[in-house]
Order: sequence, then structure tokens, then C-alpha cells
Amino acid sequence: MIATQPTVPGSSSHMQAPWVPAPALVTASTIAGLLVVAAYTGGVLLPYFVNDLHHLTYEQLTSGAHDPKDLWPAGAGVLGAWVHLAGLSAVVLGWLVTAPAAVVSAFALRSALGHRSTAPGARRRLALHVIVVALLVSATVVRFTPLGAALATWSLD
Repeated sequence: MIATQPTVPGSSSHMQAPWVPAPALVTASTIAGLLVVAAYTGGVLLPYFVNDLHHLTYEQLTSGAHDPKDLWPAGAGVLGAWVHLAGLSAVVLGWLVTAPAAVVSAFALRSALGHRSTAPGARRRLALHVIVVALLVSATVVRFTPLGAALATWSLD
């Protein structure tokens, strides 16, 4: 750790410690982000592949010829309808949850990297932080890719 000279608050050389999120905030945002990822995976990505829509071009997918409410899982009863609804919610509002969760998780990862520990399980926790950050950033970014836009158009049809 680097020792710094005491300075007057408000001066240009005043160093502020990086923000470290509370463990409860990290846990809550991680759970919320992973729930959105699960809803998107189960309600949009899985039906996209199970119904063989990945063989279509983007234009065919977004044409409206393959209505998601008539395909699996939406057409498979009440549980399928709830999964479809969760997927729609993830398409519309998911990035509003995954983006802040990714930021909180990134700060938690930064804090974990700064406090390298030799305690049992420290490497496992660090690896878990890396996986969560990567998953949440990917879930946020995929919405803004051409495939993500086509899946959003298809699922909201």
C-alpha cells in the first residue's frame, strides 16, 4: 500500500479511497442481475434455439412469420406463458438491471483484487466475481448487438 502525505480536504492532491460496495448490495444486485439473465435465457434464447429459429436470417426472424406466443414454451401451458412473460420483461427492462449490477460487481471485483487474501476460498470468490462481472456485462451488451435487436423484435412481436 502506498503511503500518502496528509492533505487538506478539497485540495487538488486530496486522494479519496475507491468506493467499495456493501456486501448486501453486491449480493442483492448479483441476484437481481442473475435472475434477469435466467429469464432472458429461458424466455428468449432457449426458445430461439429450440424452435430452430437460429437457421433464419435476421429479416426472416423479424418478419413476424414466427410468432413467439405460438411457439414453445409460450404455447405449452401456464408455466410456459410465465417463462415467456419473464423473457419479455428481460428484453424490455433487463439491461436496466444488469448494467447497474455489472457496475456494482465490477467495483466488488476491484476491491477483491486490491485485497488479495490467502484465506481459504479467496481464489474461488475472486473467480466467482470475475464470472459474474463477465456474465452481467455480456447480458447488458447483447441487447445492443444485431442479434440482440433481432431477438428483441422477434420476442416483442
